Amino acid sequence: MNWGKGIAIALALFMGFILYLAITLMTRNVDLESDDYYLREIAYQDEIEAVQNAANGPKVEIKINDDMVIIQAPQEAAYKEIQAVFKRPDDDKLDRVFELKGTKILTLEKTLFKPGAYNVEISYLNGDKPCLIKDKIYI
Repeated sequence: MNWGKGIAIALALFMGFILYLAITLMTRNVDLESDDYYLREIAYQDEIEAVQNAANGPKVEIKINDDMVIIQAPQEAAYKEIQAVFKRPDDDKLDRVFELKGTKILTLEKTLFKPGAYNVEISYLNGDKPCLIKDKIYI
């Protein structure tokens, strides 16, 4: 075999690899963290203040046991509009939103979730101040 054939074969293999890589990467689904990512970036200072507001008062707790996920607000707190958002970082179709209405405790079965990591955001109003708690859990 001479040099010309070796170079042609090496070039063809390299082009095939680049083509395979391009096709593989173009068909992979890459979701943004949220659809309104840029609008949330503009309002990031409000989010920082909400996290600080939540740190100053009694905390809403997330507890995980063998078969349940429990979100519990303190009984003495007068929190309103409590909302828990479970975001799956790798698949936005698995995101779940739950609201606590008329109660201070929310009990969720683990069967509602696909096993894996979730980013949990609990938002509520403490009087007229918005509060936000961020946590990462594994179900």
